[in-house]
Amino acid sequence: YPIMKKVAEDFGDRVKFSYRHFPLKDIHPNSELAARVAEEAGLQGKFWEMHDVIFENQELWSASTNARQMFLTYAGVIGLDADRLEADIDSPEVADKVESDYQTGFTLQVFGTPTFFLNGVKLTPNPRSYDEFKIILETALKQAA
Repeated sequence: YPIMKKVAEDFGDRVKFSYRHFPLKDIHPNSELAARVAEEAGLQGKFWEMHDVIFENQELWSASTNARQMFLTYAGVIGLDADRLEADIDSPEVADKVESDYQTGFTLQVFGTPTFFLNGVKLTPNPRSYDEFKIILETALKQAA
């Protein structure tokens, strides 16, 4: 998350990020709920704001027995309609979107998070630092020019 945040800040509109959900349900029991919360926040126009809050507070909610309430609190902090969020995170539309993203990732041989694709090609290995990612992106931008 910190690497992606810095890439977004430094590269601005020169790169575009597309996010796909790939909750590691077996390892992180609240990850699917977190994905559905982020997806519903997107329906309210605040996906990235919720994404950031979720990742910044991952240690707090990931093992919590009350993650749902924590996510509703985060919704209030970023200005979402918490009642709508609570109603919609269990909707078939939101659940289907998260599951579709997960199945697509599985098909593309995503085995962990994060996994990065650049122009549709999986980066193998994943960049392990900001500097590695920066070199990959700068090279791709030069080739595209």
